Amino acid sequence: MKSVRPVLIATFIILGFASLISQTICVRELLVIFFGNEVCLGIIFTVWLIGITLGALIGAYIADRLKSHLGIIVGLLILMALILPAQIYLIRILRYALDIPSGQHLPFTMVIYAGLILVTPFSFLIGLIFPLACRIYTTTGCDPAVQIGWVYVLEAVGSLLGGIIFTFYLVEQFQPFTIAFITNALLLLTAFMLSREVKKRDRRGFLTPPLLAGQECPAYLLIAGLFVINIVILFLSSDAINQSSIQKRWHSFNSQIKLEESVDSKYGNIAIGTLQDQYNLFENGKYVAAFPDDYTYAPLANFFLTEHPDPQDVLLIGGGLEGLIKEMLKHPLKSLHYVQIDPKLIETVYNYLPEIYREIIKYAIGDG
Repeated sequence: MKSVRPVLIATFIILGFASLISQTICVRELLVIFFGNEVCLGIIFTVWLIGITLGALIGAYIADRLKSHLGIIVGLLILMALILPAQIYLIRILRYALDIPSGQHLPFTMVIYAGLILVTPFSFLIGLIFPLACRIYTTTGCDPAVQIGWVYVLEAVGSLLGGIIFTFYLVEQFQPFTIAFITNALLLLTAFMLSREVKKRDRRGFLTPPLLAGQECPAYLLIAGLFVINIVILFLSSDAINQSSIQKRWHSFNSQIKLEESVDSKYGNIAIGTLQDQYNLFENGKYVAAFPDDYTYAPLANFFLTEHPDPQDVLLIGGGLEGLIKEMLKHPLKSLHYVQIDPKLIETVYNYLPEIYREIIKYAIGDG
């Protein structure tokens, strides 16, 4: 069994990576359809842990009753690759499919059901794989306890890498479906390597259905086919799937507002819509502001600045792009510094502002 050890090490790291990616995307997507309601975070993490717990219990129960642990793991990795993009799509169209009226929050019980149905399957498979993989891995070392400890260390390494790569690269460069299909490629590649190990131990391998000519197809060929299909979808169809699901999600939010742009940053989803020549800003599905709107922001700017007898240097933290900066600069200030935690928000809103707003914002934020 020593030959399978490097493949299992890679499997644990990839599982940690895929687990983190799936959980993060689910949290972000569910936050949007729940209008940024942070109560759903507790529900999501709860149902995720329920899935892992159930999977681990069942995996531990059947581990002693199965002969082909590697073969089962291959099958579970394939299922994970199929579930991940479907999970994202179903979350996005949930409100649309249930015909939830625009602006209405989902009932609390429906939030729980949605979490159980849309989040638990993936985490269940992760929990199910671990006892099976641990059973194989512990046969390659002397001390089972130490070997199982290394399983968790390797999974944690994968999760850490997933978190770093997702936060500082993937989320800024790719939309969620592209990230999902990239993750699928890693899962299928891992399944392919494991299926080759299965083939060494069993002439028929695992998952070898007979073809029309009566010949049997080795598992690794089937997985290679799925890998190719995944890559084709990644490069040719992921953007189309992304846009289609975004439009359905947006229609359930604001059927009367035209969606201009929807982007993701490391902090969440940013959407711009138009209604009667006015732009509307939404963050994580929740309405934030309309612009340009001098009528709203002029009184606010005057109110804030009259709180000080002689305002000279002003620090404005967030909420200034839509008109507040413009109105504040009508006062004789020496300096105005604007701080926004999400640079992507400035970049997105900036493209829809009138020219006079753009020049003013350049002054406020400078080169920083």
